[in-house]
Amino acid sequence: MKKFLLGLLIPVACVSVSSVSANAAKVYDGTPRAIRGYYRTKMHKTYFGHHKYYWNFRTLHITGSRITEDYGAQTDQALVYRLAHSNLSKHDFILGGRYVPMGGESPAYLAYMHKTKKTLKVDYFDESGSKVTGHATYYKFSGKTSKVRNYPYK
Repeated sequence: MKKFLLGLLIPVACVSVSSVSANAAKVYDGTPRAIRGYYRTKMHKTYFGHHKYYWNFRTLHITGSRITEDYGAQTDQALVYRLAHSNLSKHDFILGGRYVPMGGESPAYLAYMHKTKKTLKVDYFDESGSKVTGHATYYKFSGKTSKVRNYPYK
């Protein structure tokens, strides 16, 4: 598993960071302590048509052994397991893992994460590690959600 993830992490490290340090070659199990915790995106409107909409947001819960992504309130949830990471610098990390199997297949999870004091910027890559498939900016929060507004507290 480590050899597979190392094969995915090295090309991404070379593409995303111009100078790869000696630390980038090491692959560690789990997630780095610097990024563990609860994160959320800002709320935005999602339209259904006929002037109907709802407020949507995403949350991210990172623990030592897994990542749980929730897409808004009472919607889809993704679980990432078998995590391994590589440290590019004090604030830059590459994480690799597997999604929970849905339909018998377990697609690869590969993300580049940049941590600042208040935000976590994430770039998602495809399985080959050569193409960015999405990105998001998450903000730290307490992990508690308001029952009235159904939105995470700061």
